[in-house]
Amino acid sequence: MISVLLLNPCIDRTVFINGFRYGEMNRIADVENIPSGKGTNVTLALNKLGAESALIMFGTIGEDPVKKRIESFGIKCDKVEVFDSIRINTKINNTEDNVVTEINEKGSKVSGSHIEQIIKLSVENAKKSDYFVLTGSMPEGCKSSLYAEIMAKIKATSPECRLVLDAEGENFKRALKQKPYIIKPNKYELEMYCRRKLDTIKEIAEEGMKLHHQGIEFVIISMGAQGGMICCNKGCFYALTPKIDVLNTVGAGDSMLSAVIIAVDNDYDAKTIIKYAVAAGCSAATCSITELINIDKFSELIKVVQVEKIEI
Repeated sequence: MISVLLLNPCIDRTVFINGFRYGEMNRIADVENIPSGKGTNVTLALNKLGAESALIMFGTIGEDPVKKRIESFGIKCDKVEVFDSIRINTKINNTEDNVVTEINEKGSKVSGSHIEQIIKLSVENAKKSDYFVLTGSMPEGCKSSLYAEIMAKIKATSPECRLVLDAEGENFKRALKQKPYIIKPNKYELEMYCRRKLDTIKEIAEEGMKLHHQGIEFVIISMGAQGGMICCNKGCFYALTPKIDVLNTVGAGDSMLSAVIIAVDNDYDAKTIIKYAVAAGCSAATCSITELINIDKFSELIKVVQVEKIEI
């Protein structure tokens, strides 16, 4: 079982505009409203790849659109009722060049009692899980140490449960002290953490290995169109993104993380793990926001992803 924590759910509202013009009047060609959030994407991608997954989340009072979507796939979902309504993240998709501009709301505030409930729910779920994934942003009211606190409690009560982290900024920095088993910063998040621009593959590899040497078993770095990297006890391996027709980039990083967990759980070697990651991310990028991963495309891409070892 792989449990996933979602603290800041959202409605992904994608508006499609042909030839978006900044500062001018634009006409919307189409709109999609999808109950989502990074934890939602990870959970659904895991399910699509054949893994048993469950979601733990802050949700709305009464019927919840994210919970309803998750459960429609037969996936277990536990929630702490907090919000009157879910925040809306607007994505402007310029269909002329497939460039997406994101405008994200921060969400409603949660209370101390809500946080206590989500910690308790997380710890209880971790007892039944092989992996526990902490991913995405936090709503107002959560301290940047919350991920670290949850991880510490899980380590104390379920030491066999492997912790997986995908966060940024202070949330990421503080949680690293708990030495999660897998982390997946993107290139920008890694630059934020090490406080310098990373202009070359070797520089990225050097920073990734520094994190690995802190006690993190697998450091996965997503690099968008540039591909992805894994840093582990076998060294650094870089996989270049194969040529694809990009339809949508939402959920690509979450799909990468899901594929990594599955590959790690199968005890695959480092080269295969990063192949899985990049193939899953690319598959997601060729799909609609609701599909996340096309399994046939994923299987096809695994065969063509090229991997090289980076010497540092």
